[in-house]
Amino acid sequence: LINRMMVHKYQDLSDFSIFNLDFTSFFSAYSIHPNKQGVEKYADNVQNKIDYYEKRLTLTGNVTDTDANPNPLDGTTVMVENSDGKLIAKTVTSAVGKYLMIPNQASEYGQKYKITFDKEGYEPFTVYETTDKKTGNNITINVKLVHKCFNVNVSGTVTDEKGNPIDGAEVTITGGYKKTKETKTAIVDGIKKQMDFYKIDRTQKDTQTVYTDNNGKYEAEFVNDKSDDYNVVVKKNNYDTYTDNITIEQKKIDNNTWDDVKYTYSITLEDGMYKAYCEIVRGLVKKHGEGRYSAQMSKYLTGLAVVRLIDFDGDGREELFCAYDEGEYSSFANTQEVYRYDNGKAVSIYKGQTNSEGGVGPYVEYMITEDKAYLLTDAHSEDWELGSWTLFNKNDNSVQFSYNYNYNYENNKRNYVYMIDGKITTESDYNSRKKAFTDSGTIHKILIYPPNNKKPYEQGGDEVLKETKEVMEKIGYKNQ
Repeated sequence: LINRMMVHKYQDLSDFSIFNLDFTSFFSAYSIHPNKQGVEKYADNVQNKIDYYEKRLTLTGNVTDTDANPNPLDGTTVMVENSDGKLIAKTVTSAVGKYLMIPNQASEYGQKYKITFDKEGYEPFTVYETTDKKTGNNITINVKLVHKCFNVNVSGTVTDEKGNPIDGAEVTITGGYKKTKETKTAIVDGIKKQMDFYKIDRTQKDTQTVYTDNNGKYEAEFVNDKSDDYNVVVKKNNYDTYTDNITIEQKKIDNNTWDDVKYTYSITLEDGMYKAYCEIVRGLVKKHGEGRYSAQMSKYLTGLAVVRLIDFDGDGREELFCAYDEGEYSSFANTQEVYRYDNGKAVSIYKGQTNSEGGVGPYVEYMITEDKAYLLTDAHSEDWELGSWTLFNKNDNSVQFSYNYNYNYENNKRNYVYMIDGKITTESDYNSRKKAFTDSGTIHKILIYPPNNKKPYEQGGDEVLKETKEVMEKIGYKNQ
């Protein structure tokens, strides 16, 4: 039965068999004779099969991500196209990221293939390979796929310590990947258009500098493919520079893809101006003592008698004004000085004598207008120059009203000379323009001598010392 089964198996292939099979009877044994034609045909067929399989393209390799410790990417689709663009093989990576492909097509040396790797949440990767005698048809391609980038929007508000918005603050943020805009011509609906494209360089961080608006708000855009650290530096004149590192976490949609991130980061700038002014005050107190009544001249103010915060130049930031006694024999506050906070330091921008009125005593006077303030400098009694109203901006603008006289002994009269900003004018013009100027603001007069019949805009004695103490406490000064 076994013999008959073997005979039946090969009978239909007698023309392809290596042997001839002869049978004498049903139960008799069979004889086997070599068949030369069959042997040659079989040998040719085997050789063809060998040549075919030797020429078939074999692709193998691993697919991982780009992390420092690469993770295998399972389920990555691997596709192979021939030079005609025909898909000849397709597979997916295993649980350990491996793949093996043997397209059912012979490959001659010099054949070009396009191999594409694609996985959700990662950027597709395409490589082109050409077979040659050196590499043979066995090609190994190990691939690292990079995550698809997501947008990172960083926004917030910059305020001072009182919660007031700061406009014009410079906000510099470094992080994410550097992106470069390129403008190219593209055809959209059959029409040529100039369109912006962004090239992402994953080897460099992006740095963006933006400025806060009138409401203190800022906004910056980045691209990234992972949770990452961002460096934030905020600068504004008259404030301490702010520096911080923040971590922005990626927002996952699923295991492999991420959503865009909106990150809110608000900043409070410390007022370094007050700290700098406080150091000036400490130095003046150490040298002259706190404001007080003079022991030599009763009811006159001495020591650091006057401390005020006045925005002279109208830039929204206050200058520090001080009046104190200076000199070995001084018994009252005879010096006035103005400081401006500039580049992290308190800088003296004016120093001169306090004003004086003939037969009465020293005083300080300033005028506040709608958007700035003027300090009266170099003013003396009516027999002398009236003085200048000085606006301490970067151009050191001032308005000078002055008059003097020549005494005529023959008729015992004074011949007055009136001047405005160094130019001689008439008495009437002088008086009208001076009145118009002083009417444009509010006059504040601080009396260093004992007040007598004070006017509404005048301040003296205990009032002066009380406000001085309040301002000193505001900028952080405490009696040691």
